[in-house]
Amino acid sequence: MPHWLIKSAIHRAISWLPCSHEWNYFLQKHLSRSLEPGTGSFAHMAGDCAQFLDYFAVHSTLADSPFTAFELGTGWFPTVPIALFLCGAEQVWTADISPLLKIENVHHVLTFYQDEGASGGLAKLLPRLRPERLTRIAEALDSVEEDPVKLLAMLNIGVLVLDARSTGLKAESVDLVISDSVLVHIPQVILSGIFEEFHRIISPQGVMVHWMGLWDTYARFDKRLTRFNMLRYSEKSWKFYNSPIEHQNRMRMADFRKLHALTGFEIVAEECLRAAPEELDKVTLHPDFADMKREDLLVMSCWQVSVPR
Repeated sequence: MPHWLIKSAIHRAISWLPCSHEWNYFLQKHLSRSLEPGTGSFAHMAGDCAQFLDYFAVHSTLADSPFTAFELGTGWFPTVPIALFLCGAEQVWTADISPLLKIENVHHVLTFYQDEGASGGLAKLLPRLRPERLTRIAEALDSVEEDPVKLLAMLNIGVLVLDARSTGLKAESVDLVISDSVLVHIPQVILSGIFEEFHRIISPQGVMVHWMGLWDTYARFDKRLTRFNMLRYSEKSWKFYNSPIEHQNRMRMADFRKLHALTGFEIVAEECLRAAPEELDKVTLHPDFADMKREDLLVMSCWQVSVPR
């Protein structure tokens, strides 16, 4: 059996277990070791935060004053929310459907920022760094607090565990809405409701920025696959192969542009990286994708920036 189908089967089995996110964490940490904390991955995420803020500054005057931010997809390591705090955010909310934060992982991220601040390297990663806020990082690390949610609250970071279609936040209360490699892992029918909620909570001068990786994530696990593997299948077949733990909605650029338009957002910038055409030519596309523009199908990753209409 191909390796990627084995992974699909394992994920399906895990999804049937109670607290499936905890089982997934255990396997990633102790078996695949894909959750080993490292300065390289933290630096990469800090760099993404700097990019979010650059787009924010270009398209809004709010970036130079205390601002509020909302992150979709907290994940295991709250690297971006802490970076937003360090760069002047007055309040940050980070939301996930499952309670993924662990105190040791929060400490890993805080220690990274403290060490980079002490070495002088943090200003290069975060050009908008407010150095005086590093004292708050030190205070959080010195705290005896063992609840990751309460610890992050010391940095004005609110952790939300909920369906992001209903955040409970006040209308027009968020200046910057972001996600980093999250949208492609949410079912398309749910995304429309999430974007409607984004439109409700974003301020009139707010900016929304998403980074998306549009390749088949099974290709990272099974090197025999192309990054376009998932585009070979019908919707019915893909529903069987798709991972319930690492869902891939297979949305392409045209789908995301339509999503923005239908939920009241105007796209003001796109920065995309495309695969070589020869890689796409290795795949027989399912008719659901065969009529899409070739330049859109080739997109492997994209920064997409929009504002509320």
